[in-house]
Amino acid sequence: MIADEKELDFCHQYGSSHILKNERIHIVTSNKGLKSLQIDQLQVIIPLQWLKAIGTKHPLSALLEDIKIRQMSYRSFSEIMQENFIENISKNHADIGLLKGIAKGYKGALVSSGPSLNETIHSLKKVKDNFFILAVVSTLKNLM
Repeated sequence: MIADEKELDFCHQYGSSHILKNERIHIVTSNKGLKSLQIDQLQVIIPLQWLKAIGTKHPLSALLEDIKIRQMSYRSFSEIMQENFIENISKNHADIGLLKGIAKGYKGALVSSGPSLNETIHSLKKVKDNFFILAVVSTLKNLM
């Protein structure tokens, strides 16, 4: 947890000091402490209330919101994503090596499903003659 002294005092004052004693929580109050943490052992926790409190004009607002959305998506869909991945790699697909060199001289675009696909389709139509477009199966109906 990254906190300043005022925030730590607030925790003690309002009965949350037990959280600060948890051995899994590391409290960082300086840049030196931040540099000593191992990044692969960190989990960023961003309560929705914090996002609301800092407001959309804060310079980190968009970044923190993106992290929160990714965390929520991962938590909700990680199991099915793993199942889909295992099923997809187990299918007997044609040798990808057959595609080697097919797009030489073209820029490429990899298209996948998602909320921005409808916006992306308009851009792809404009550049389709200059790009080699690869698409995941779930996007083919929309692209045709």
